[in-house]
This record gives sequence, C-alpha cells and structure tokens, in this order.
Amino acid sequence: MNRAHILSTALALALMTPGCSDTSEVSKAAPKAAPVVQIQTLSAPANTLDLTGMLEGSKRVELTLGAPIAKRPCHQLFEPHTRPLKQWPFASTERQELELFACDREAFYTTSEGARVVAYTLPSVEGTSPDMRTLMYDPSGELLWSHRTARAGENFTLNFRKSYILDMPPHLICSGTLWESSVQLHCMRRDTGEDAWLGRLPFWSGIEPQQVDMSVVIADISALRRHYPYNGLEQRYRRLPASGGRLALYATDGKQLFFGGNRTPDLVLHAYDLDTVAGQRLVVREAAPGERLVTLDGKERALPTGTTVVAD
Repeated sequence: MNRAHILSTALALALMTPGCSDTSEVSKAAPKAAPVVQIQTLSAPANTLDLTGMLEGSKRVELTLGAPIAKRPCHQLFEPHTRPLKQWPFASTERQELELFACDREAFYTTSEGARVVAYTLPSVEGTSPDMRTLMYDPSGELLWSHRTARAGENFTLNFRKSYILDMPPHLICSGTLWESSVQLHCMRRDTGEDAWLGRLPFWSGIEPQQVDMSVVIADISALRRHYPYNGLEQRYRRLPASGGRLALYATDGKQLFFGGNRTPDLVLHAYDLDTVAGQRLVVREAAPGERLVTLDGKERALPTGTTVVAD
C-alpha cells in the first residue's frame, strides 16, 4: 500500500478531509485558538496508477544487454600482475571508453600522433594519500614508459579536486593533481618518461593549467602565473584586473591566453573556423559609415556608427 505523509498547519477545529483515515493525535487547542501542527496519514489502495493504457500504440524498442562487466579499478586493468602492461589493453575505442570510465581513471589524453596517456590512482597504505601512475603508449599500443607521482602529505579525501594531463610538444608530457589550495605539476620527457620538472604552484581558480608556447600558465584567484618547465626557473606574474573571485573565462589557442575577471560584464567568446576565413586573419574594427552586412539569418542590416565588426 502506498502512503504519503502530509504535514500541514491548521487550526485546532479544522475539519478532516473526507475519505482519508486519520491515525494521529491532534494537540489540544491553546488558549485563543493558537495554531497547532496537525499530522494526517493519507492512504491510497495499491495499483491505483495504471500505465498500461498509456503504452497502446507506442513505439517499442528491444534492448539487448550483453554480459555484465565487473567494475575493476584502473590499476587492476593496467597492472594485473603488479607491473604495467606492455601493450595497450583495449582492442576497440568503444571498449576503451567503457573500461576507462568504469575504472575511474583520473585523466586520459590522446596526442595528435595517436599516442595514449592515462593517469590513475594506485592503492594506498592506510592513512596515506594514494599516489598517481602515468603511463604512455605509442600509437601502435606499445608501452613507452611508466611514472609514479607521489602525493604523500595531502588530505586526499578533503582536498582532491581532479587530475589532468597537459601535452607540451615536442618534448614534454605533464600530469598532476588539482588540490583545493594548490596545483601539482609533474612534467616528463615524452620519449623516456624521465623527470623534467616537478613542483607545486598556487591555485584556486578551479581551472586546469594551460599550455602556451613552451610555458604553463596557471590562474589563481588574483593573477596569472607563467612557468617554464624546461628549466623550472623563470616565472612571470600578471595580476588580474578584476580579482577577488574565480575567473569567468579562461581559454587558450596554444599561443595566446584569453581571460576575463569575475566582474566582466556581458563577456562573450566567439569561435571561428580558420580554414574558412579569407587570409586566415581576423580584423576587429569599428563599422564604416553606412556599412551594411548580411547576418546569419540571411537579412541585410545597417550597422550603427561605433558598432564593433569582426571581419576577414
């Protein structure tokens, strides 16, 4: 039998709803008819809702389910015998996506050459934060290298946000963990997996590090920080004009970084297909006097003086 419990406020002399059974006690009315809380239990007979009539004439789709797959942690998939597999374990993209999703991988990335990089959690000793394993397989599926990143000293349960993989061609692959108060950056050589740079940087923007040219740019709550992991020494710092909160926009095209403070009004980001732009160059200017253009809805419009125009 289905039951719904309704909590209502009523006067002590309120009438009961007809056809409903009352199994509760009503408090005595206070002087001057003060409001009291009245609890009613409403019962409805079973099988009241009949959906069979709603299905008449409906399109029926048969769903065939395959054999169930037991969820396994990523370290069991890639290290079934305590050592990383020498060959990429998935024969198809569909199987790869399914298994990586099910095993809770921390990060996965496919390079432009077809190499695959995966990062996942390793088993931890009780009371310590789990380390992260990063594996890189070449386009043919052969293991290139394996690397373990230590994460001791962190409160994994409270401070962990996510992990990431950052491609820095032609020489480096970086991976790391975003914590509540910092970002861990670990850069390795693409060909051997040897350490190139390991460090911890200020962080509170909620955004992954971005690769810009040969550097890594990180946005914290008040500024942009630029690091060069090839030497780990040079650092540039630029304060944001509207600091005091998380950034509203943070994007890169690989050579430039675009950002807007949390107080930037009506911020809009437009993307263009460079192959369809004449001369592969965009010009931002004010509209010429009397200038007209055809918009995406096919209508010709006159541009008011001072209108910003993005043209090729």
